[in-house]
Amino acid sequence: MSRTTTTCVAVIAMATVLGQSGCGGREDSAVALPPAPKAWQELSDTLPPAVNLGSPNFCGRGDEGCVTAIVGEMKRRLQALIAACHHNAAFALLYLQVTRSVPDAPFVSRPFLNHLDAVFARLYFRSFDAWYEGRRAQVPEVWRITFEAADKRSVTGLGDMLLGMNAHISRDLTFALVDTGLETPDGRSAEPDFNAVNRLLIGLADPIVRDVSGRLDPTVGEQVLPLTGTGLLNLGQLFVQWRGEAWQNAARILEARGAERRRLEQAVDEQAAGRARLIESLTSNLVVGPGAEARDRFCRRSSRRRS
Repeated sequence: MSRTTTTCVAVIAMATVLGQSGCGGREDSAVALPPAPKAWQELSDTLPPAVNLGSPNFCGRGDEGCVTAIVGEMKRRLQALIAACHHNAAFALLYLQVTRSVPDAPFVSRPFLNHLDAVFARLYFRSFDAWYEGRRAQVPEVWRITFEAADKRSVTGLGDMLLGMNAHISRDLTFALVDTGLETPDGRSAEPDFNAVNRLLIGLADPIVRDVSGRLDPTVGEQVLPLTGTGLLNLGQLFVQWRGEAWQNAARILEARGAERRRLEQAVDEQAAGRARLIESLTSNLVVGPGAEARDRFCRRSSRRRS
């Protein structure tokens, strides 16, 4: 592993952790996104929960063009975030880099994974839109913590990346898997295909850190967080750990019924939110610095060089 991949992040795997909130700061929540294309909106609105090879929706069928459509929507959103040097851009860039690489990986059941990508991405887009359209009661708690930290510019670039990863993997991926089920269209377990993504993510860790460091926050490849118990993980290993946890949580939820199922679903939300509070406290600009202003100046200079 190179220096950027071994950017260390604390093991944050306890069931529910209540950390101190991050520092405050200027709140700048305006995100001017262009209207969503009608084609994407229709694709999202008609997406079936489980992959259906006979669906008229090409993401519902899990066609290869589905990932292309998701990447296009991600690029549209990222362009506006980077233009504003908004702190949500760090996670959005990470997520784009992961998603655009999915078609390059060898999977047995592409329909399952392509469809899962769409269900998964839609959860993020809907939380983002609800937050910035003022429908904040509809936003899961872990995403409220994440978006508020970005709006207040209260954590480092690494903090914004980890908050977004935690919200989207620890929470959203669990519920995306609950929606899609854990089997491929031919009835076999999708776990081998799901786990195959892990090899892809470990290889992407280095380029992602370099990209975010070069465009948005140069400290991302340098920061080391305090230990919180059992040791340190690099970014790729954290992807793998949290994805494995999401699969296990989804399997338990799908096996449960009634009140037990609701309890497990609530536990997933609480665990993700608790982890977010810990990440927020460990990556606060007051704790690790150098602060939002330096990061924003770097982003603006980087944007001018690229224009």
